[in-house]
Amino acid sequence: MPAMQYLLSAPQVLIGPAGRHFDNGAVLVQGESIVAVGGHDEVRAAAGADLVELAFRAQQLLNCGVTTVRDLGDRGGLTVALRESIEAGDLAGPRILAATAPLTPPGGHCWFLGGEVAGSDQIRQQIRRNAAAGADVIKVMVSGGSMKVHTLAARSGALVL
Repeated sequence: MPAMQYLLSAPQVLIGPAGRHFDNGAVLVQGESIVAVGGHDEVRAAAGADLVELAFRAQQLLNCGVTTVRDLGDRGGLTVALRESIEAGDLAGPRILAATAPLTPPGGHCWFLGGEVAGSDQIRQQIRRNAAAGADVIKVMVSGGSMKVHTLAARSGALVL
């Protein structure tokens, strides 16, 4: 797994020599290396903003007294990476129970998170992938996000008046 990224923001980032700086600047650190310095928006775009945002939210939760959270779906193992950084002591945050990609029918609710499955073989394969990626729980979106009576009825072939 790649090293955790940290985005450090400041009203002014000094880059030297004397007088050279970025207003509303940022520094992106990955592991022990500085990988980008510049304007906040540009550096954040390069940062993988999802993980930076998750780290910020985890710190907010901890500051509010929340000690355990459950995340029921992410993309690319972001929540597991955050959990591992918290467990390693690199970041402050609550205990995290992660689901990784939720299982959903093709084109179903949150399909874009990578958990589309059709049939029992694909379901078992996705559960194995999630477990290997560090999932603590398995989230299954059985209806595919279509909970309206007419939609469910249409799928079943029932007549609804």
